Amino acid sequence: MNRLLNVFLHRKINRRDYLVRHGVVLGYLVLLTALLPRSFRPVQDYTVGKPWTNADLYAPFEFFV
Repeated sequence: MNRLLNVFLHRKINRRDYLVRHGVVLGYLVLLTALLPRSFRPVQDYTVGKPWTNADLYAPFEFFV
């Protein structure tokens, strides 16, 4: 058990493997940020404390509470 622990702790990490792993993570983050919307603007505009001036807002589905 002690020998296995020493091998695990002193294992040399290949530089190429290190770059590939970090490159995959970096590529995933770049792809994720490219696909997410830059800003969000709601279709309805409302102000807290004022009456609702738009047409009635209905959900496209029903669910039980």
